[in-house]
Amino acid sequence: MFDFPLHPPLVHFALAAAVGASLFEGLGLILKRPPLRQTGGHLLALVPFLLAANIAAGLYDADPVPLTGETGALIVLHRNLGFGTGATYLVAWLLRWVERRRFAGRGAPCPFVLLCGLLLLTGLVLILVTGYFGGELVFKQGVNVG
Repeated sequence: MFDFPLHPPLVHFALAAAVGASLFEGLGLILKRPPLRQTGGHLLALVPFLLAANIAAGLYDADPVPLTGETGALIVLHRNLGFGTGATYLVAWLLRWVERRRFAGRGAPCPFVLLCGLLLLTGLVLILVTGYFGGELVFKQGVNVG
């Protein structure tokens, strides 16, 4: 259907939103600045949708590539890490949504906020690892270079 790979040009929007959400949320928690957390929450609301679009584009782009040998193993690893990253940010967003609805103006219990923060930190680590293997696919294996 498309004559060019979709995943590579789309992925950076999701990554920027995810990293921004994590950083704003983290700084807002550390500095106790609600406007920073609010910005992080707005970005976080975009992340699951952007990651879902990227996962769909990645699956579409990988469809014609045989999942054999080293390249196939890297594609499967990158795909599975992408699913994990998407799930992590989705759960973080759901927790943040519940926090805003249930504890609006009162402040959520510390364990609740810490869990969301840990999920965002986990998401950042997953982005780094997933991106590393994505780079391996592009720069060493030549997958989806056009």
